[in-house]
Amino acid sequence: MIQPFENSCHHVEDTKSVQEVSSGSRGKTHSDSWLKKVYRPKYRTEGRLQETANYSVKIQFSRRRETFPLNTANRAAAARKAKRIWASLVANGWEETLKEFKLQAIYVAPTFETVGDYLDFLEANHFYTPEALFRNVTKFFTALRSIVADEGKPKRMKKRRSKLKQANQALRAVKLSDLSPQRVESWKGRYLAERSGTPIEELRAKHTLDSYIRASKAMFGVKIRKRLANVGITLPEPVPFANTSFVSRGRSAFRYRSRIDPALLTKQAVEEFQDEKPELLKIFLLALHLGLRRNEIDKLMWSQFDFPRRILHIETTQYAQLKSEGSEDDLTLEPELAQYFESEFKRAGGIFVISCGRMPKRTGGWDAYRAQPFLTELCDWLRSKGVDAQKPIHTLRKEFGKLITEKLGLFAASLALRHSSPTVTATYYADDRREKTTGLGKLLRLG
Repeated sequence: MIQPFENSCHHVEDTKSVQEVSSGSRGKTHSDSWLKKVYRPKYRTEGRLQETANYSVKIQFSRRRETFPLNTANRAAAARKAKRIWASLVANGWEETLKEFKLQAIYVAPTFETVGDYLDFLEANHFYTPEALFRNVTKFFTALRSIVADEGKPKRMKKRRSKLKQANQALRAVKLSDLSPQRVESWKGRYLAERSGTPIEELRAKHTLDSYIRASKAMFGVKIRKRLANVGITLPEPVPFANTSFVSRGRSAFRYRSRIDPALLTKQAVEEFQDEKPELLKIFLLALHLGLRRNEIDKLMWSQFDFPRRILHIETTQYAQLKSEGSEDDLTLEPELAQYFESEFKRAGGIFVISCGRMPKRTGGWDAYRAQPFLTELCDWLRSKGVDAQKPIHTLRKEFGKLITEKLGLFAASLALRHSSPTVTATYYADDRREKTTGLGKLLRLG
């Protein structure tokens, strides 16, 4: 009968010790100090709040806080393990402690062996918007297909998604280490050699090749590499396309040169479209008179117009993602332009400016054009009027940039076109036909 009494006394002593410890008389190096810090995490299931069977503990040390599962349902054992974790932190720091007590919390930076590994990481971590990723990857894969092919000229892929996907799977398996500078330079030479012909054909080949190089460089660009470095990832050297140079030289290789009469073209569009084809006229005016991009025109909504103030708000909507954040702006409408669109708005039967009976459709980052038939018809009409370009509607936007440059200067044109910098405007858009003279010649008195 003595033994039960002794056990009972011993139990009372332990309880008293716990009460004393909980008052704060012990430090963190004693397991008793952790008895109140360990806890059972709560979770909700079927609307009821439950507790886990095992204890955990939250520990903050050296500006970092982690939750450690203690893997025991015994409070005293959990407190002892928490004390060991704290002692390890003090003695060894976070890395060694996590290796011993919470291995899954140690971050291991991923490595990329293939193109597919790299692209999957960019997509999963939102390094690009879906639209930007689709645009860059499409051109990058075209370049990659040409690089790895036996022949330099890439074969045109049919639009059937199954065949395109099958071909892209092979490209995804290409190793990043195989995209060496030597291989890329060899591809550039081969690409141009197989497209030699007339000077204009060679110039177009150079521009096409540069577009592939530009998209490929963007996939491994400086901004991307800085973001990767922030999460402990360093791409293997040499970085693909990092030092690849463009084949065209100088601003003149890309600068827009106007070969159209915008006033005459506007007069012809009004005469031919106003009564019979109003949708084509709206597209024409939005491109030439306001400098909108094709996708901005296609998904422009009447709600973006502020007719009393004669303003058009170019902004992201539930149906359209702009090319960049800098593309958002308010455009001022000339009185006649505002009057025309306001009259069209009063006759409109839908929410979109271009009425075609279709809603926007998005597939894997690619935005299909709602009004594709109208866009195609206008392109054919523009070509018949002498706008001989691969993208006639975009040529109207370039002509808009040229008109603003001549009227207000390069900086104003850059703002009106909503470019990221005046350099883009100067390189691709600003054809300024004004005489580049000082006007001081009249002061000369010769003879």
